[in-house]
Amino acid sequence: MTITRRQFLQLSGGAAATAWLSANLLVERNADAQSKRYCPVKDPFKPSEELKKLVADSISRATKPEDKLGKLHEALNTDTGALAKQSQAGRRPRSAEEPLGLGRDCSEFALVFVSALDILGITSGLAVGNIKGRKEGHVVATATVAGKEYLLDPQSDFNKTIEGFDASAARRLDRASSGSIYYREWGDYLLDQKDYANAATAFETAKSLDPNSAYIWNGLGFAYERIGKKDEAQECYKMAAKLDASGDKAIQDNASRVDYNELMEKAEKLVAEKDWKGALALYEKAIELQPERPIPQAGAGLCHFNLGEYKDAAKHFETAYKMTKDPQIKKYWDEAKKRAAESK
Repeated sequence: MTITRRQFLQLSGGAAATAWLSANLLVERNADAQSKRYCPVKDPFKPSEELKKLVADSISRATKPEDKLGKLHEALNTDTGALAKQSQAGRRPRSAEEPLGLGRDCSEFALVFVSALDILGITSGLAVGNIKGRKEGHVVATATVAGKEYLLDPQSDFNKTIEGFDASAARRLDRASSGSIYYREWGDYLLDQKDYANAATAFETAKSLDPNSAYIWNGLGFAYERIGKKDEAQECYKMAAKLDASGDKAIQDNASRVDYNELMEKAEKLVAEKDWKGALALYEKAIELQPERPIPQAGAGLCHFNLGEYKDAAKHFETAYKMTKDPQIKKYWDEAKKRAAESK
């Protein structure tokens, strides 16, 4: 029995065939490339009149720089101050110019603080790191007074350790690079909206301000991938992996996944040409990159089977079956085992 490409594509029905043919990568193209959703302001730090007044009022009786920071933090904290919490999901990012009472997240809180520090003439920037036990990043404003750095987080107490935040490991952005966070937030928002072309534009702007951010390079790669720019996406993912100091599994996986997709596409063409040895070599490389994927395992099984190498075919079909529990793969596994026993 020879397993044909058509039969193999039917192993798990239409879903598996689609996965095989597309090499597990569905490129989504967004027709609305000039979406009106993309409307970031030119200067995200431009303060509102409300913020200007709050800064003036909060520091009116403070003389020392540290006291000014304390008063500013008190005026902006999320418990009794002007800023309010709201998750980022489902709404566009906000700049410092918008009303303070609108719900914000940590990135936007930081932008407001930097804007306020600009008013005070205090050297500012951002610290970008992680909160222990959470996957998402955390951003806080920094202020430097007399050589001492202060972290300003309206969700924590002033001049106190921010719970779970590893300040020493956090990346520092100077004032010139801090705007990258705003455009990064726009990139994330537009990805959620499936507006991939404009998400790429946002991440490009963010990258121009902060070229050393693994997060930004990874987001840009994802946007490029979705609009079909595979080569550009691959370069972005590889740069993200190179810059990633935290060992983020998603970032590291993306770097290998693009290579994996390319191998799978080439392998599928060789299968169509019945070049079993050539396809097998590519499937084996794909397995090295993404060992948890069942399709290259099944593909290697198909190649070994058609080469008459039934014992090896059985091993790969067994691995693929254990990953998917697909009864059709089980049939091919059983057939390979039967052929292997007969050939002894």
